[in-house]
Amino acid sequence: PLNAGLLFRFKALVRETGDWDLKVPLGMKLGDVRRTPVGGDPAPETLFYDVWGNIHYGYVGRAHGIPADVVHAGAETFGGARSVSDWISNEIGIQLWEAHGAALTKTQLASAVLAKIRVFRADPADTFLEVRGGLAP
Repeated sequence: PLNAGLLFRFKALVRETGDWDLKVPLGMKLGDVRRTPVGGDPAPETLFYDVWGNIHYGYVGRAHGIPADVVHAGAETFGGARSVSDWISNEIGIQLWEAHGAALTKTQLASAVLAKIRVFRADPADTFLEVRGGLAP
């Protein structure tokens, strides 16, 4: 059974502008540069930085024993505006925890993101990918 206290604390940490909402520290660190490259990406593309926050949310949720469907439901309920890319980003984090646990490497993270690049490209709700020299939907 799920612990209501755990879910409440998790919600407080990961909600928009919460302590674990990586968009806040990434935004402060990157300033106006809101896109980051993916290590090992052979294509000239960058991802909007909230992808990393959504991956983190899914990964940390599963790491704390929260079932994947509850992680997704929490993102839908408390995460603000949602898109296909948001759901996929959360799912990447969930799958990374399930596959690698705490032993996750940067290479495994980059590989998981690169495997979904086409999905990010195809999401009409967001322009997560930027091709250097122009925007790609």
